[in-house]
Amino acid sequence: MSLLALLCLHVVSAQNAPTHTTYGTFGLDMTAIDSTVRPGDDFWAYANGAWAKTAHFAGNQEVVGVAVDFNALADARALSLMDRPAFMTSTDSDQRKVAQFYASWMDTATRERSGLASLRPLLVRIARLKSRADLSAAFGAAEFASPFDIDVAPTAADPKRNEVVVSAGSLGMAPSYYLQQGAAFDADRAAYRHYIEQILTLSGFTAPAAKADAIVALEMRMAKAQAQGTSAADMVVPVPALPKQFPQVAWRDLLKARGLGDAQELRLQSGASVRALAELVASVPVDTWKTYLAFRLVSDHADYLPAAFATAREAFYDRTLYGLTASRDRASQGVRLVEKAMPEAVSRLYVKRYLDTATSQAIREMFDNVKASYAELIDRAAWMDEPTRQAARAKLAALTACIGGPDLTTDFSDLAIAKDDLLGNVIRSERKRVALLAASLASPPDACARYGFAQGGNDFYVREENRVLIPSGSMIPPFFDPAADPAVNYGAIGVTIGHEIGHGFDVDGAAFDGHGRRVNWWSDASRKAFAGMAARVAADYATMEVLPGLHVDGEKTLGEDMADLTGTQAAFMAYRKYQQRHGKAPVLNGTTGEQRFFLALAQMRRTNVREETLRFLVASDTHTPPRQRVNGVVRHIDAWYDAFSVRPGDALYVAPADRIHLW
Repeated sequence: MSLLALLCLHVVSAQNAPTHTTYGTFGLDMTAIDSTVRPGDDFWAYANGAWAKTAHFAGNQEVVGVAVDFNALADARALSLMDRPAFMTSTDSDQRKVAQFYASWMDTATRERSGLASLRPLLVRIARLKSRADLSAAFGAAEFASPFDIDVAPTAADPKRNEVVVSAGSLGMAPSYYLQQGAAFDADRAAYRHYIEQILTLSGFTAPAAKADAIVALEMRMAKAQAQGTSAADMVVPVPALPKQFPQVAWRDLLKARGLGDAQELRLQSGASVRALAELVASVPVDTWKTYLAFRLVSDHADYLPAAFATAREAFYDRTLYGLTASRDRASQGVRLVEKAMPEAVSRLYVKRYLDTATSQAIREMFDNVKASYAELIDRAAWMDEPTRQAARAKLAALTACIGGPDLTTDFSDLAIAKDDLLGNVIRSERKRVALLAASLASPPDACARYGFAQGGNDFYVREENRVLIPSGSMIPPFFDPAADPAVNYGAIGVTIGHEIGHGFDVDGAAFDGHGRRVNWWSDASRKAFAGMAARVAADYATMEVLPGLHVDGEKTLGEDMADLTGTQAAFMAYRKYQQRHGKAPVLNGTTGEQRFFLALAQMRRTNVREETLRFLVASDTHTPPRQRVNGVVRHIDAWYDAFSVRPGDALYVAPADRIHLW
């Protein structure tokens, strides 16, 4: 089914909302339930097992389930803002440029004819690099890869002011793929080296095999340098002091190339890692860095080059690393490309067409209810002393939410977009993104404007602003359905809202106060008690086996797991408050309101993941995989035991005294 055909099945606009649910008759897919599984043995399988038995991966899918449905509907909505001939000549500049950018992606014939033409000037720039200063300037350019990631973010001491943040840059694979041992990782490293040689050969480089070896060796050293900073403290260094403290890099040249020449100081995130990377800049020959920059330039833009390049990239990343057996949907790829290049423009168009005022009001009420439940949880936390409790309540009171999307007026008049110049469009948009980022240094931080684009499908918490972002794009099934039973919505987006608020009080968020400042608002006794419970959470999740011999990394996923535990509890309490105001929930299809809440939680994570992708996620993602994520939460929620008559002897049963109640 095409994306636009899918959109016709579920249209929501400011003028009309659906009167029927997307899943089942009240928001749950009751046909997905496997009644042969006891809820207390594997709740995810109970809620989703019948579906899982018949779910199959398409060749181009890493995952299958509601996440795919959600992304398809989100893509269909965004595509409806791009893929219409009339938009190509619209008098609305944003509308016209969005449509022309998308058209350039779909025009594969022109892409083949253009070859490497738009990259040639950039490859010549790399070839002409002579000195460390030249190299440093290249590391700051928008178009090139860099051992350093350069960002602008709120300062820790004064979150109402932005600062320049330097951290480790991206590599061709996740750092763990370079460092972990075993046959699977050996095979991935060999495949990556082969891919590098392919790209260099296609690009016409001499001695591609030797250059590929040099690039792999360099990235291995970069991965080891990054690993040095995993637990290192940040460093704040005035720009005038950089030549003395970090003389290996010409920082002023780098910052000037990034449009940040006026920066007065840098925050070096995990300073030991930045120092180790800077030492590589000095010790690795300039020619090796030039080869690396040239490879990354072509590889990072391979999808916008002739098919031979795109196919090579797909063969390694999609087929080898992620286990896909067919190509991804081209229309969806085009949607994501345009959204990445011009997110503010797409957001404005999305708000105009899809923002539903009634839905926004419902989400606001749910946010307020979940927030009020957190206040109760904080008040009843026996392990917390009174001074810390008052500080926690103050932080919660200061918490705000950006719901729907920001009011944006970003000027794209200086961004040239042509319907027949895909690679040029991409490069110019990369420069525009860097220019916008540099300009934000002089402005107060605004996470909603920077991250909360209306079309986004991901809610998140910004600790520096103590703010939850809930974009309009996340307010679609299975997370929210205006026609669904309230229990279902509370068990889905209500839990998601609770999760995001929970990040304000997880192991990372707990280091920030209600104004986004990194300050210690904890007493020693409360901090010790909190750390002890966090250790229990990490140890508990580490017992869960994802694949034979592969367990959840409880330390890596700790923040997300803590947010899940507290968020689910708070959302369930909020749902009970809803029933107190609106009356006891009816029994629907044999399920109580409480049961529907937990089933919605499980069906919100009704996702199967390919084994290759699952291994990748366990190695790199901070979230516990879906099945373990559901089971790991419910076994610590007392109300779940009552709702499904879970008893001793069931696989998920945890004795009341051993259940983890963070708040």
